[in-house]
Amino acid sequence: MSKESLDHPLSVRLAFPFIRAALKAFLLFLGPLRTTGRKHVPREGSLLIIANHLSYLDPPAVQLASPRLIHFMAGIELFERGDRITQFVRWWRAFPVKRGASDRRALAHALMLLKAGECVCLFPEGNLSEDGQLMPLQPGWFMLARKTGARVVAARVDGTQYVVPPGIEKFQKGKGPVTVQWSEPITIPEGDEQEIAQAMEAWAIEQLSPR
Repeated sequence: MSKESLDHPLSVRLAFPFIRAALKAFLLFLGPLRTTGRKHVPREGSLLIIANHLSYLDPPAVQLASPRLIHFMAGIELFERGDRITQFVRWWRAFPVKRGASDRRALAHALMLLKAGECVCLFPEGNLSEDGQLMPLQPGWFMLARKTGARVVAARVDGTQYVVPPGIEKFQKGKGPVTVQWSEPITIPEGDEQEIAQAMEAWAIEQLSPR
């Protein structure tokens, strides 16, 4: 598969500034978006973003807080709705993943994107947290970063669970603010894989846990 076929379509890239402005205005209507650490997000090269998952609003919030276009790993149910949301996630070049399980096809696609120098975001909890606490992290993100050498940044999201609570698709006006806090980028070091995996899991938990 060519780099061009993996990249966001020209229509997305041209529309991105307008979509960003629309998202920003929409979130301001619901509650302000506050971003810290945006300077830490690399503007070029392979990048893996890991984020905690509180709400269906998390992907738009992370995209709005990011300086670059992101390929999101999205729940397969969004691709099965057959409505405008399905059309949008396909147009944005999101790709489906089966929630709550290790999806080899989704991981293979993410691997291909990262090797092509793209930016990928996944939610390693694998599902929405109903109580706002960080759930156990699935190890797929570590495998992707180790195999590709991609830099990793963590995006800790908060407030989206009040604007669009888990299991509810209706927006709750004035329930913000929504915050996205970026970590400094890291790369997976060389060494014993088990020891490094444990250290990286501890790092991810520290970065993504609620404050």
